[in-house]
Amino acid sequence: MKQQGEIKFKERVKASNIILLGLVAASFVLTGLTTVTINVKFRNKDYHSSNNDELKYERIPVKDAKVVSLSNLPNCRIVASDSLRLRAAREYVSSFRVAPSNDTLRLSAPACCPGKEDVNTLVLYLPSGTVVVSDSSNIDLKGGHDFLKRPSFSFFLKRSHLTSEAVGRHAFFENLSIEGSGNSSVTISEWVHIIKLDLSNVYDAALQGGFSIQALKTSFTIDSNVTVVQENNRITIGSPK
Repeated sequence: MKQQGEIKFKERVKASNIILLGLVAASFVLTGLTTVTINVKFRNKDYHSSNNDELKYERIPVKDAKVVSLSNLPNCRIVASDSLRLRAAREYVSSFRVAPSNDTLRLSAPACCPGKEDVNTLVLYLPSGTVVVSDSSNIDLKGGHDFLKRPSFSFFLKRSHLTSEAVGRHAFFENLSIEGSGNSSVTISEWVHIIKLDLSNVYDAALQGGFSIQALKTSFTIDSNVTVVQENNRITIGSPK
């Protein structure tokens, strides 16, 4: 009788192990399917005209560059990508000036291109590590949708405004370094997650959902009239007018 009890116990243990292994295998399959689904969504939504109608844009061939210079662009969207690509609104494409020089790509537009709310005059796809120099331009910055592939960018703003929003889904950055001058401003919305944000001489900034920024560093050449206020999940940087 004792031997039969031991056999039944071993059979139960063996059956339990089979069930456990089955659950583990199922979890791996589900995890794999979830990862594939996320990656497919990431590729489909990241590497096109950033949810804009592609018929409105024309691709302009450009070579790789470490530095991208923007001048007089009222509505420019920058999308984190794996390579440098450029699309321009068809109605303005003949007005853009594209001037490559060594490792720098210069993009400019005349004052005749005011842009529209529903059409970006320019859509830039930039790889991580690119340096952007902006003069008199408005930038809409889109981060990566894969937490494991967080892009990093450096911006030098002169009389420019940079906005980063994530509508309906989270966006991620590893490092954002932003240096401002000439009444430049920065707006970071909620759902935009940044590991490290470094602001230098940015005297006008609104960081909504400050909990999404793990490390924030601010520095000012003239700081006597600068205020940094954190209220709930919003951080505001400003100076008296």
